[in-house]
Amino acid sequence: MLAANIFLLPKLTCLNLSDNKELTGYLPESTSNSFLKALDLSPTGLSGALPKSVGNLHSLEILWLYQCNFNGSIPSSLCNLTRLIGLELSINELSGQVPPALHDFNNCFSHITTAGPIHPSIKNLSDLAQLDLSNNLILGSIPSSLFFSVPSLTSLDLSNNGLSGHIDEFLAAPSLDHVELSVNQLRGSIPSSIFQLGNLTYLSISGNNLTSVLDLQLLSRLKILADLNLSNNILSLSNSKNVDHVLPNLSKVSLSGCNITVIPAFLRNSTTMEYIDLSRDMVHSEIPPWMSDVGTDSMGNLIVLDLDSNLIQGLFLPQSLPNSVLIFLLARNQVTGHIPGSICEMTGLQILDFSHNNLAGTIPHCLGNLSDSLLVLDQQKNGFSGRVSLTFGKDAALKSLHLNENKFEGLLPRSVINCKQLEALDLSGNKLNDTFPKWLEILPSLRVLVLRSNRLRGSIGNTRTEFPFP
Repeated sequence: MLAANIFLLPKLTCLNLSDNKELTGYLPESTSNSFLKALDLSPTGLSGALPKSVGNLHSLEILWLYQCNFNGSIPSSLCNLTRLIGLELSINELSGQVPPALHDFNNCFSHITTAGPIHPSIKNLSDLAQLDLSNNLILGSIPSSLFFSVPSLTSLDLSNNGLSGHIDEFLAAPSLDHVELSVNQLRGSIPSSIFQLGNLTYLSISGNNLTSVLDLQLLSRLKILADLNLSNNILSLSNSKNVDHVLPNLSKVSLSGCNITVIPAFLRNSTTMEYIDLSRDMVHSEIPPWMSDVGTDSMGNLIVLDLDSNLIQGLFLPQSLPNSVLIFLLARNQVTGHIPGSICEMTGLQILDFSHNNLAGTIPHCLGNLSDSLLVLDQQKNGFSGRVSLTFGKDAALKSLHLNENKFEGLLPRSVINCKQLEALDLSGNKLNDTFPKWLEILPSLRVLVLRSNRLRGSIGNTRTEFPFP
């Protein structure tokens, strides 16, 4: 229980009780005589409403109350904390609308407009650098002309709330480098002001109802942008064929579920790209050859390529991706042809999923050579045929193997017995002709075994084992 008179200690300047999850009670009332500069009570089990008297802590510079159980509205008296640098109220149950809940914030900024200079009244919060209200129950619209215009603000996180309405144009804050507005109910277009934030390194507006044309010429102004997440909106790309629009520091792009129809050309000349997620889109063309242009520095650092659930057609391309790729997802497309043996050059591959396509031929037996790294191999619902000739080594790391709904024949692959970490094995819907694999019972982690619709024979069970397949 937090002592009710703790803020009355005359020389207390820092109170850090963080990571005490069994600490319960309420935030005590405060007086204006406090010299407290830093208050960190996160995460703890404190609950209840934030008292209005918290605005009496005039010396406060850091207020971190994230991941507690606070509820109710955000007290307007926070506007009195004129020395505040960091305000962290995320992962609570704070509710109400942004303008009423931050009524005095609005008073502080009431004279700011997007057309004129910042009014001196903003000095009330002129030192605020970090504002995080994410993962609460806050409703209403975003007073973007206010929040974005705080001159010292570097990080703004309002994600995972119930915010609605449009993101208005605003007077760009010169210091802002982190903007997180994802998982709300925002609608309309992405304001062009976003692309005037020259120091922006992280931008996420995913999981909203935005319907916007993403102008790549404007996007290319964000020269130091490293992480871009616009997933789960409805976007279209302009100037998509112009490869001059390069973001030299971009390492992560998420445009999943945006209904885009082409792989953005601005990715072409990237030398820093590590993560690309274009899943659940409407990409219908073949994978462009430049994605496999390993003779240059382009894509040389790529780790994750997710093209799951698109309309990609044509023969399997690329013939080879950079060896740096660890996760390659191409499931639920319309790709034809066969898997080239050159894919085994991706020696660190961990997840390979080409399921739900129209691939044929045999699976390269050299994939078994990736035993030390490969965790998931999913090739279900294609047209593969022949024998399953995979050979897994004794230290195989494989956890999931799905080869179901193909045309495989012959015996079950005996080297599966080397996959001691295997949890799921699905070979159903093939033409495998073998006895029931009692030998699989020694796999200690096996939880899912599906062998239906094959040509198996013999008895199930082993009289020498009391509890087979534990």
